[in-house]
Amino acid sequence: MDLISEEEIAAAVRIILESQYATEIDELVREVSRLFGAKVTRGPAITRIKGVINDLISQGEIEERPDGMIDLVRS
Repeated sequence: MDLISEEEIAAAVRIILESQYATEIDELVREVSRLFGAKVTRGPAITRIKGVINDLISQGEIEERPDGMIDLVRS
């Protein structure tokens, strides 16, 4: 996961949310990791993916809904 750029991780987050819609953060992290071919997601990868997810939330591209699910901001 260290060799994958933040932009690629962000694109993977968007792809997953477009196909699955609202997703729990832990499931979203697992799916992003699997999209890049990882069978097991460990500490540093989890931290990195969650950091990108938090950046996307801060930028207003995705949102954490009141029920705790992560989803694309839809207009």
